[in-house]
Amino acid sequence: MDNTPLSARQNPVMYTIVLTFIVVVGLFLALYFILRNIKRIHSSTKYIEAQKNHPTTKKNVQALAKKANLNEEEQALLWDICKRTKAKNIEYLVNDEDTISELFRSEYKQTSFRKNVEAVRGILFSLLFKLEKLRISSFFITSTRGLSEGQEFKFRDSEGIDWTFSLLENNAQGMVIQVPPAFYTSKIRPQALSKILLTFSTRGNLNYALISRLVRYEEYKEGKYAMILSSTNTLKPMQRRMAKRVNTNIECSFSAAKKSQKKKNDTEYDVLEKQHKGILQDISATGCRLACHIPIKQGQYVFVEFSIDGVKTQEGIGIIILTKRGSEENTYILHIKFMEMPLSTRNDIYAFTYGYTN
Repeated sequence: MDNTPLSARQNPVMYTIVLTFIVVVGLFLALYFILRNIKRIHSSTKYIEAQKNHPTTKKNVQALAKKANLNEEEQALLWDICKRTKAKNIEYLVNDEDTISELFRSEYKQTSFRKNVEAVRGILFSLLFKLEKLRISSFFITSTRGLSEGQEFKFRDSEGIDWTFSLLENNAQGMVIQVPPAFYTSKIRPQALSKILLTFSTRGNLNYALISRLVRYEEYKEGKYAMILSSTNTLKPMQRRMAKRVNTNIECSFSAAKKSQKKKNDTEYDVLEKQHKGILQDISATGCRLACHIPIKQGQYVFVEFSIDGVKTQEGIGIIILTKRGSEENTYILHIKFMEMPLSTRNDIYAFTYGYTN
């Protein structure tokens, strides 16, 4: 058999293989440049602005539903709202907090004229909260290097005393954090070169915990004391609440409760007759913080009755997940997770926390 270079060049099979290889490589290169050009166009300011102003399509809603993990009812309601209001592209509009708030406030008022009003409002608030979570997720940070001057930090010492610190400088060497004079002179302050746990909140009320090396203490300026912490890239996002929460000062009454022994349904409870007075310090559709003078232990079920507007009475069954001493003598703070409540009550709380009752 003739295996000379000349015979190889004259072999039609070899020509076909080489030609096919060249064509395939060429197609891949062409596809690469096309996709890169499309990406460049889609990331341009002109393209983004044009997309923002387009009316919302069903495809936009489906794309957003996937990102926000909406269920079928929530997705259907969102599409219905966007169609009726002729909303601009919801994939971009979702990042506009004020516009979304007004859009849902208007929709909330419209639900008064719809059948199954409480069921519709329940879906509406569930949808709103998921969209809010999606918007806030874009604010996540992973490093302390991006924190701005004035950022506040919380610290609890070994005796359970809570302290508030403030960021003075954030540079390549680390963070210069102002501390109160009483902390600076405290005998139980963390030692230099030890690790320290701080918590803080950022835009969108995202809560973080950080563990950093305490390099040293110093008198930053006359009358100002500081500790120097090393920067860190290991921020730990703390679990966010499952519903929007607001501070309140609402009088309430509560009674002990227990799961019913007579009925097989686990969602039914027996409420004891004796009532106690308390103050709701904050509330959400999933829980509340209640101040009282009774040190009720964690794990106890309670029936809570209150009025958000001073007219209509709301109620719910909850379980105490934490009991702490209050700042005032003989005061206790009950952290309660709601277990059962009428849908209308849950909707009333949502409307209150989102400011739709104003």
